[in-house]
Amino acid sequence: MKQFDPISMKKLKFKNGDNVFVLNLKDIFSSKPIGGVRFIDQVSDANGILLFVDSTSTLKSSFLKIRKYLKEETLFWIAFPKKTSGTQTDLERDHGWEILFENDYDTVALVSLNETWSAMRFKKKDKIKKGGSKEEKQKNPELTKYIDYEKKIVRLPKDVLTFFPKTSSAKKSFDALSWSHQREYVEAILEAKTSETRTKRIKKLMDHLNSKKIARKKKS
Repeated sequence: MKQFDPISMKKLKFKNGDNVFVLNLKDIFSSKPIGGVRFIDQVSDANGILLFVDSTSTLKSSFLKIRKYLKEETLFWIAFPKKTSGTQTDLERDHGWEILFENDYDTVALVSLNETWSAMRFKKKDKIKKGGSKEEKQKNPELTKYIDYEKKIVRLPKDVLTFFPKTSSAKKSFDALSWSHQREYVEAILEAKTSETRTKRIKKLMDHLNSKKIARKKKS
């Protein structure tokens, strides 16, 4: 299958001996194992599940078919068309996943399968490690939307920018922070579980930036 090769199996964290159920991809069950990974037609026997979906409606119907078979240890991925694939879709990295969120699932990783498909990994929210591993952070679409871990560039979300008065030098103070401090503050804001916690963390950032501003004035 051109969608799959040993490299894509590694990206999806499927290992030798894994049994993977794939939905909405023709002829996959007749294919030979790839990298020791077997494709099976019985979802109940799978320790990995991969859905191929091209719309929110297909996503909803496919997820509801396999929902009861998802276990804590199941590697659960959903592949969706890239914007550049030319496929008409109402799914995007940051849009269309309400059925997952409504069932208490959240994204922990995003990978590129090929020129047509991207795939996101989902876990139950209460099973996601607080803060996530370094690897999970670097593949979390909610974080990578604002943090480029390779180029070490941090962009501030819109709601954070609203706390920066036009006449304030707080933005300059933020830009003067080290990459690691910028990243840590924005990660904490983006990982907040409630709007109240998010606001508190934004205010904490502003307090820090204002204190740096006062310190500079005293020195001058």
